Amino acid sequence: MNMSQNCMNYIHFTQESVVGTYQWKGDIDLANIVLIGLAEDLPEKEEKYELHRLLGALLSAKLDVDEKFDIIIQTKLSYIKAVLKNRY
Repeated sequence: MNMSQNCMNYIHFTQESVVGTYQWKGDIDLANIVLIGLAEDLPEKEEKYELHRLLGALLSAKLDVDEKFDIIIQTKLSYIKAVLKNRY
């Protein structure tokens, strides 16, 4: 928290031959790292910021329990609606 902006980065392995040309078998993306940066304030309610909003609410020292609970419920309802919309 307390970053200047919300962000999410995906860091993964790629295969680059430095010496030789052997191609390793298997999934080289087994080890993945996702870094999530949380700004000091909660982001606006947009789909791309749902995870940031949820984590920001959970970890916030500024929000009381009821405010956190409301944000969690809103996020879950939004997710459920999206899943049902895509299924039917």
